[in-house]
Amino acid sequence: NLSKRQLYALTLSVFIGSVLVRKLVQAIIVPKHLRHIPKVNTLQWFWSVIIGESHDVRTRRLMLPLMNKHGFCLK
Repeated sequence: NLSKRQLYALTLSVFIGSVLVRKLVQAIIVPKHLRHIPKVNTLQWFWSVIIGESHDVRTRRLMLPLMNKHGFCLK
């Protein structure tokens, strides 16, 4: 049996966890009305940040090829 305090803590934890997951998904997934625009691969972008690649190198390597081909891209 869960006490009221434990039930409250569990409910609050589930709520906070769901908000965090939603925010993460919103940060990664492109909205439907923008999906026709080319976008930089999110995993490659995050990996570049994790390994400490500088912003200009990351932009040159990941964004410029798409921008040269299509004129613009999303990140």
